[in-house]
Amino acid sequence: MRGDRSPRASDFWLNSINMSFSEIVNGSNCRRLYVEYQYVLSNDIVKTSILKPVNDYVYNLYPAPDLVEYKNGYAYLRQRTHAEILIRKNYKDGLYFLDRPWIRQFYPSTEYFKLDDSFMVVHKAYCPWFIDLDREFEVIQVVDEFTPFLIRSEKLNLVNTNASIIEPNFVHFLIKKTGEHMIDPGHGKISIGTPIYDIKIKLDRAEYDRLVDFYDRYQKDRIM
Repeated sequence: MRGDRSPRASDFWLNSINMSFSEIVNGSNCRRLYVEYQYVLSNDIVKTSILKPVNDYVYNLYPAPDLVEYKNGYAYLRQRTHAEILIRKNYKDGLYFLDRPWIRQFYPSTEYFKLDDSFMVVHKAYCPWFIDLDREFEVIQVVDEFTPFLIRSEKLNLVNTNASIIEPNFVHFLIKKTGEHMIDPGHGKISIGTPIYDIKIKLDRAEYDRLVDFYDRYQKDRIM
């Protein structure tokens, strides 16, 4: 990446700015087994869980958010990256990103907002796991751990689980100009397991216990 003075994003990447998630998935030629929601519902670990992946690709490759705490009737979960992201400052397009998943972790955004100490280009990360309850939940900025992601905190829409390919919410974000992710002023690397955003959801005690039970079964399944 350093040797190319003007790395250019693919046409598909650039055009994804106006695509739905299902259009992105279809354009990525990902196997139907991995992307259709029916295969999530055939998974005994998640089919009755409050927390669900949007597809089987996510279940197998994109770890569930960490359960951070339960406080004052709210559960807090932390979503992290599942693949390394390389960054290069590009004077023509703003930023050039490279990550290698079949379904990329984020895409260009039509949104615009500004925050201090950040690059100007806004991107959107799809939410790989969602709360399968009939209520809104929030995504909020991570504040107690370093993250290069500056997100726009907001309430998310309910996810329609009747679709063959789930349309997840997107979280819009900026990247910090400085921090441990930057190798030099023009190049950076975001490591696997870097926090992206926190989820805040109101749960009663019984719902929280169901969530804890899911994590117990999920962790055992990942060890096997």
